[in-house]
Amino acid sequence: MYIDLLQSTNDSEEVKMAFEHVSETRIATPITILNYTSFLQQSNHFEESFRVFERAIRMFPWPNSYEIWLTYISTFIQVNGGSKLERVRHLVTECLKECPQDKKQIFILMLADFEENFGLLSHAMDAYDLLATTYPDSLQNWEVYLSKVMSFYGAVRCRQVYQKALK
Repeated sequence: MYIDLLQSTNDSEEVKMAFEHVSETRIATPITILNYTSFLQQSNHFEESFRVFERAIRMFPWPNSYEIWLTYISTFIQVNGGSKLERVRHLVTECLKECPQDKKQIFILMLADFEENFGLLSHAMDAYDLLATTYPDSLQNWEVYLSKVMSFYGAVRCRQVYQKALK
């Protein structure tokens, strides 16, 4: 509540000190961290907000870090677009290493969409393949993968995906 009051005064140094104190004393919550990063981004301190995200990821294990990862990756992509391809790939890879099986789908789809818009088509197809093979019983994921293969490569390449799905 004190930090909310400080934010309303627009004294950014006081707000930063208060958030740093909360983080150092380990009384921060994921919501506190997300509020702080949002405050930093509103002040155009994006790299500083990314450093806060990095610290928060180390502070909070799954499932508490889900919203932090989701916000971090989506904000990073929104701010940087395709200018930092390798960093986005690294972030998603690190997230997927720690992420429980039931939460991976959204991050894989984020990576696939990112690769389609800014990266390499082959990386996007790898992401769709990962999605389909991570959730082999999900017909919807296979359909998404097949539709992307069809739209980018044509019917001939779809045969390989169908054969993979049948295995």
